[in-house]
Amino acid sequence: MAIVYTLGRGLYVNMTNRCTCNCTFCLRSKIDHVGSAETLWLEHEPVKEKILTDILEYDLTEFEEIVFCGYGEPTCRLDDMLWVCKRLKKYTNLPLRINTNRHASILAGRGCCSVIQRAF
Repeated sequence: MAIVYTLGRGLYVNMTNRCTCNCTFCLRSKIDHVGSAETLWLEHEPVKEKILTDILEYDLTEFEEIVFCGYGEPTCRLDDMLWVCKRLKKYTNLPLRINTNRHASILAGRGCCSVIQRAF
């Protein structure tokens, strides 16, 4: 179960396996692994503190960006993702990026674009 994994010069964060789509091109329906992760299928969703701890176990100077992406839609855990981002800013100036299907506002039941832009 990989919460954090590497791919190229990116450090990727896999917070959930929940997704609001079933895209035919999505890797989750084709393979179990991506980058350094043996499997991105989570046994359970990690708590936000565990996500932050796992990220900080890496030498962040080795990466060009931190990407919230995995086998689920990161905005399914919008508040936890924003909590992690806010704390990451204390440790690094790396760009934060999100791979999203842009359903955040629907999932959260509120407008999220400006909130996400401020965090990232």
